[in-house]
Amino acid sequence: LPKATPEFQQQVQGWLHENLSRDAFRAAGTGLVNVLSILGLLSAAALLLTVSERVFNHIWHVRAPRPWLQRMVAFWVIVTTSPLVISGSLALEQVLLASESWLGKLCAGSPWMQALVGFALPLGTTFLGLAILFALLPNTHVRWRSAALGAFVAALTWQVTKSAF
Repeated sequence: LPKATPEFQQQVQGWLHENLSRDAFRAAGTGLVNVLSILGLLSAAALLLTVSERVFNHIWHVRAPRPWLQRMVAFWVIVTTSPLVISGSLALEQVLLASESWLGKLCAGSPWMQALVGFALPLGTTFLGLAILFALLPNTHVRWRSAALGAFVAALTWQVTKSAF
């Protein structure tokens, strides 16, 4: 909560800097820990997506879930492309709002325009990602209009909540 409590953030950063050295996690023999961490992360992502699919299937009254292999392939695509979409969205925002870009020059004179673009770009990418997720995750045909409406409400809620912190 850097905007709400900057003093608390500074205290946490100070404590971490004082109590953890830069090479605290560079001990020898961390290969097994790395492998277990990656496996744990992938397992957690698969379980999260399994529960999400189950909830979406319940909402859409789907009786039969996807076959296991098809489900894992779909989840793998989501897990591998999500970081690319998120980082692409952040990079796009930084590039377009840079002072030397045409959009940066356009927004330079107006703080309202900077705020609008800074809100609309992440909103658009979040909307796109959620619309695809809402349309493709349930094991049934979901109309794009329904997926888009749900994605817009969720993306708008996400952006408003994010800007509050």
